[in-house]
Amino acid sequence: MDKNQRKEVNNPRQNANPLSILTFWWILKLFIIGYKKELEEDDLYSPLREDRSNYLGQRIVKNWENEVKRCEKKKDNSKPSLFRVLYKCFGRLVMNTGLVLFVLEFGIRLVHPFFTR
Repeated sequence: MDKNQRKEVNNPRQNANPLSILTFWWILKLFIIGYKKELEEDDLYSPLREDRSNYLGQRIVKNWENEVKRCEKKKDNSKPSLFRVLYKCFGRLVMNTGLVLFVLEFGIRLVHPFFTR
């Protein structure tokens, strides 16, 4: 094996069930390896498909091309917006994550006084 090539270690999160994902049980094996010895590059899992740079880059390029076409159709000399492109790529994920965190935080703060009695 070439020194620059590394063995692909499948990411266990791909096949993890929702409970395992919520409790981070799928990464326990890596924590144990890291506890026993210093982690090396070969110990790490390969990234998920949706986290790979080539996949994310393709999404951004596709949305950028659509944004350029949109600006050309407008004919009002508007410039393509990188913010709009990134929002189209990642906005839904960020908004959903923020909404879930808001609901959890609000719920915990609302219910906390009732349980501290």
